Amino acid sequence: MSGDQDIRNMGGLKKKMPVTFITFLIGTIAIAGIPPFAGFFSKDQMLAEIFEHNKILFVLALLVSLMTAFYMFRLFFLTFVGEFRGNDIVKNHVHESPKSMTIPLMILAGLSVVAGFIGFPHALGHQLGVHHWLDNFLSSSVKVAEGKMELNTEMLLMAATVVLILIMIFLARFFFVSKKQIPNADDAPMSLGKEIVYHKYYIDEIYEAIIVKPLNRVSALMYQFIEKSGIDGLVNLIGTSIVNWSQLLRLTQTGSLGFYVIAMVISIVALILITVIKI
Repeated sequence: MSGDQDIRNMGGLKKKMPVTFITFLIGTIAIAGIPPFAGFFSKDQMLAEIFEHNKILFVLALLVSLMTAFYMFRLFFLTFVGEFRGNDIVKNHVHESPKSMTIPLMILAGLSVVAGFIGFPHALGHQLGVHHWLDNFLSSSVKVAEGKMELNTEMLLMAATVVLILIMIFLARFFFVSKKQIPNADDAPMSLGKEIVYHKYYIDEIYEAIIVKPLNRVSALMYQFIEKSGIDGLVNLIGTSIVNWSQLLRLTQTGSLGFYVIAMVISIVALILITVIKI
């Protein structure tokens, strides 16, 4: 994409980047929580545990899960499906990534397909005689009250979650493939809600205002008064003093024999006077 990472300028990349398309699709299905991919098992386990302990948190976690499915397939559809929305120069340049990138993608995609079976759902696993490999991995460090969910309850939750996720995928396809809706351009007017979401709840701006800028001001002051005037000033003073004293002492090195004799006589007289004064 010639360095362009804006999905609004993409579309139809599955023809140009087939390996990335397939591996991205597998990863998207997995993170959305569709069985039997890895994301389904981990997400089902978390939702089941939350459902056992707190129903309100379960609803919130389920909403987050559905939002994940929607925005991931939004990303997938806008990037790989439909017509290319960039300019012709970039379109002619688009190509598949090198093997150094596609091979790790294929490995990760393969793990996304099979790795979930190491964490089989509790009730269903007990019914089938399958052990959850990671069930007690942190049991020595983290103590959690164990719930005993019945098989019918777990299966119902799994089915309801999958159905809702499929609805989110359908909605994403409806909006961004069938209706061909593209997110607002940078100069297009947006409602307050969309603007807040578009700017990521202004977290970057808040962080810049309360963390980065104050630290920059403190750093500038420390640089000016401690680094520049203090440490650098002391080092420069020592260096300048050595240079000045060296230049002064160089005046005694005239190369004249008469000057050296006079200096020696004066030094001897001074030593005698010092000795006499002490006595």
